[in-house]
Parts: sequence; C-alpha cells; structure tokens
Amino acid sequence: MSIAETVLKPLLGFPLMLNTIILSILLTVIVTYLYKWFSNQELMKKLKEQIKTLQQKSKETTHQEEILKINKELMQVNSQMMLENFKPKLMLGISLPLLIIFTGVVYPWMQEHYAFEPLKLGKDITIEVTTTKPGIVEIQTPDGLTLTSQKQAKAENTAKFSIIPTKEGNHQITFKYDTTTIKKDIIVTTERKYTNPTETYNSDIKSIKINHEKAIALNLFGWKLGWLGTYVLISIILSSALRKILKIY
Repeated sequence: MSIAETVLKPLLGFPLMLNTIILSILLTVIVTYLYKWFSNQELMKKLKEQIKTLQQKSKETTHQEEILKINKELMQVNSQMMLENFKPKLMLGISLPLLIIFTGVVYPWMQEHYAFEPLKLGKDITIEVTTTKPGIVEIQTPDGLTLTSQKQAKAENTAKFSIIPTKEGNHQITFKYDTTTIKKDIIVTTERKYTNPTETYNSDIKSIKINHEKAIALNLFGWKLGWLGTYVLISIILSSALRKILKIY
C-alpha cells in the first residue's frame, strides 16, 4: 500500500465535495503559513502601505507631470514587491513542498478514486477500441457481463461495444484483432474504484477506452466542475480569506 493510500484512505467514506473541501483547506493552510514564514512580512507591509499612499496621491492630484512621477514610483514599488515574492528562499520554501505533496500524493490518489464515477451494476457501459487500420474487432465477455450491441465496419478504425454488468466484481474482457489479443480489466462496484479508463498499446490495437462518467464535485448553475476545478476554486477563495484573517501581505 502506498503512502498516499495509507494517509488518504479514510477519505474514501466521504462524498467527493467534502473530500475536495478538506484537501483544499489542508493544502491552502500549509501554503499560507509557509508563505508567512518564508517571506519578509515587515517589508511587504511597508511596500503595501507605500502602494496605497501613492495610489491615493494619484487620485488626488490633477497635474499631469505629478501623476507621471507618482506612476513611475508606483511601478518601482510594485516591481520590488514582485521581486520579494519570487525570491529563491520563498519559492523553494513554498513551491517545492507543495509540488511534492500535490503531484506525488494528492493528485494521483484523487485521479485514481474521484476523477470518474465507478461502473455500476445494471448500467450500460460503452467501450471504444481503436485499431491501426480498418477491420473487425472480436470481443469475448466473461460471466457477469452481457454484450448488448456492437458497431463496427471494415472501413472504420474504431469499434464500439455496449455491455451491461449483471454481477459486481473484477471482470476481464478479451479483444482480438488480426493477430493481436488484449485483455482489459474492469471493476463493477459501488465503491470508489475503477481501472484506468483509457489504455494505449504498441500493437495493432492502438487503444481501448471505457467510457466512464466524469465525477462532478460542484454544479454551479450548470457549470460542472470535477475535483480539480473545485479544488482550485475553493483554494483561491480560501487563500484570499486566510491572508486577510492572518494579516499576511
């Protein structure tokens, strides 16, 4: 069992939206505190105050020359603030830990369990098999999977199959094309489990795609977001709120 599976497995009992909120809160809090520790907050506060003062002066003056002078100074202060944000110490202190945690732990685990809806009993499953050249693809389904339709033609490079699972569990489907035979595993379950929906091969069968439904974490007036889009949205809102609460500049 991987570190990610060990640490994040308890989250499998929670709904997708709640899991996304939990992860967003944890990672945003970590990043926010790292930023506070690795940045020069006294200098950042001073620069923020300078920017605010200069912006106020720019609004109050009507002299063009004075406005240009203020804007020039404002650009210099903004540039200094940007340089502070991109200092190597700050970037390494924040970016490296976040990159390791997110790409090495969170992203692979969430993709493995929450990117798609699992295949369910009695629900139609569509499979697409792409070949290197036109031809007929044969399919063999085990007990527990019933083939309901197939669409293919000698002039096309893609064969489409529809099957309905009648039994939960791990099932292995066999595809034959020309001299190539490939076995594809699928899982029918109510749990948050599924095999890789799309796999590519270095053979006459180029790819096999199981058409899973995308898992939706957030539906905003028809704008449907998966776990990643929802995570980004929550993190942006939460980060802004935390910075104000903790007075981070």
